[in-house]
Amino acid sequence: MPTNTIKTQVQQLYDLTIKRLLFVCFAIMVAVTFTGTLFRYLPGLPGIHWAEEVTRYLNIWTVFLASGLAVNQGAHMGVDALVRLLPAAPRRFVALFGLAAMLLFEAILVYYGVVMTRANMDQLSSALEIPMGWPFLAIPVGGGLMIIETLRKMIQISTR
Repeated sequence: MPTNTIKTQVQQLYDLTIKRLLFVCFAIMVAVTFTGTLFRYLPGLPGIHWAEEVTRYLNIWTVFLASGLAVNQGAHMGVDALVRLLPAAPRRFVALFGLAAMLLFEAILVYYGVVMTRANMDQLSSALEIPMGWPFLAIPVGGGLMIIETLRKMIQISTR
């Protein structure tokens, strides 16, 4: 099997896994929010006191999981009107410089995300009583996914 085919299959598996995780997170968020709202307004049903917390933490995870895909698809905010006017070589340099700056930010995000995750593992959430490190873990995971995608973009640009 050629190396390119294996690389493509690994990338497709990675993308599919992230997209499925995002779907599951979003589906659970919608179901829990709907059920929590329904239980709040129907008489005789007990309220779900943990619904808002589950939704909040899944929303955080959804944002950080999707951030890597956003880097892959070039969906993060950027101003490229002037860059498009540049010739090919300077445009490639500017793109690689921007990606290197993103890589630095993502590395900082991972580092401090790990620090925050470790610092909050002893604190419990109010409703679910899970370690607060689990919601904070989304930060270094999302940063790591962005690093993977940024490196992938850098390789694509540099081999053109």
